Amino acid sequence: MTSLKTDRLEFVKRLVSDPRFFFRLLKIRSKSGELIPFVLNSEQDRMLDAYLGDKSDILVAKCRQIGSSTLWSAILFWEAWRAKDPKVYFFMSHTADSARNAMSMFEVFYENLPDPIRRQLKSKNQTTMEFPSGSKLVIRTAGGKGGVRSFTANFAVLSEFAFYENAEEVMATVIPALNGGRVILESTPNFFGDPLHTRFLQSQDDSSFKTLFFPWYEHKDYTTETEPIALTQEESDLKVQLNLTDEQIAWRRAKIKKMGLHKFQRDYPITIAEAYSQGATAFIGAEDIEGIKPITILGNEWRKESPRQDTRYALGADTSMGIGRDYSWLWVIDAKTRKPVYTWFSNTVTPAQFADKILHVATEYNRALVLVESNNTGLVTCHELKRNNYANMWGSGKDWITTSKSKPELMEILRQELSKGLIDELDVYTLAQLRGLQVEKNSVIFPKNEIGHADSVMALSLAYRALNDVVLPDNRLPFRIPHNQRRASYSIK
Repeated sequence: MTSLKTDRLEFVKRLVSDPRFFFRLLKIRSKSGELIPFVLNSEQDRMLDAYLGDKSDILVAKCRQIGSSTLWSAILFWEAWRAKDPKVYFFMSHTADSARNAMSMFEVFYENLPDPIRRQLKSKNQTTMEFPSGSKLVIRTAGGKGGVRSFTANFAVLSEFAFYENAEEVMATVIPALNGGRVILESTPNFFGDPLHTRFLQSQDDSSFKTLFFPWYEHKDYTTETEPIALTQEESDLKVQLNLTDEQIAWRRAKIKKMGLHKFQRDYPITIAEAYSQGATAFIGAEDIEGIKPITILGNEWRKESPRQDTRYALGADTSMGIGRDYSWLWVIDAKTRKPVYTWFSNTVTPAQFADKILHVATEYNRALVLVESNNTGLVTCHELKRNNYANMWGSGKDWITTSKSKPELMEILRQELSKGLIDELDVYTLAQLRGLQVEKNSVIFPKNEIGHADSVMALSLAYRALNDVVLPDNRLPFRIPHNQRRASYSIK
């Protein structure tokens, strides 16, 4: 009897301390809906090793359907099951459907545990599963109400992070809520400069996350039975480079035929660079920006060139609300060289304060021709400019409203300027925004991401639109600012 008791105790101790041993008791649903044992594949095994390693935060970039969310859900379930204290284990999904799927997975885990270890739940609803210890599994949807503002979490998994429209805000609420706990970001790629990509690049420099990347050819299920096949030169090169089998090549060929090469490279990449390469839906071609030197802006201002008296300038501006989210951004372009010479941005100035900054910069740059988008908050900025009697406004002060008709025109002007090869330097944020512009249903879309909502690109486009209406001086007489355009001081520097 004592031996039996000891064996049970050792069994439970091992379940508590060894997730791999615990996972042997879990069941999952197969793609066909069949209930099957949870057996780790090689990718899941590597993720679990990373989790059990040095306790750092983890970022997982992956190809599709390798079982990443299943593994992290299993880890969350194990942590909540074994917890002795009322801790919170948090899973955030991209959509309501994936949130429901996550809760369904937790339910399958729980309902199929052996009776002796299936502890009676304290409570359960559509978003929360509470164990007897008070530990909770909590599900939320990115962008949904509540988030993690109302409680403290001990561990969080943010699934399909690349697709969050409000990723910056989510991280700003999750990190404080964790109070030192760990966070896992996992996702397939979305577009260049998406939240996953941005943090992956940052982690290469500051090691803030342990990064894991899983290419498609390492996943054992991505094969198709085939007779010997004739390979293209590209397929032959790839076979040698990656040591692929004919079955892997056949699987890849079938996928590309079904979804197209670019989407395949994004969803089933070989490298991070391939996942975020520009493809058929990119509005700005790689060849248009490959010669532009990326620069890093220290602070919120970059000045390549001070005002010259022998030229004129155009200033384009995009206004934000100034509440810490998207940015108010301005660009100044030299009418002679057609190159950007100055930029400034902030996400904390009000629309009225932004007008004051525009007045300061435009006056400094030879009373530049100013074009501000007047949609929404831009109306306040435009009104302030007119109230301060700034006379050199585009269209004699006529409002520019960006519409489904005017936006393509604006973006095309910028694309043409880029194709000329005259722009030799841009900041890394703007370059990333340019690469992220996509064409969808014959319209240019501005994906929302961690590097801004294309605020910089919008301001740059407006500056080049205004530049087309700038008249260059016929002589080189010194330029003097009219007295009524001078201001003694400015509140925003």
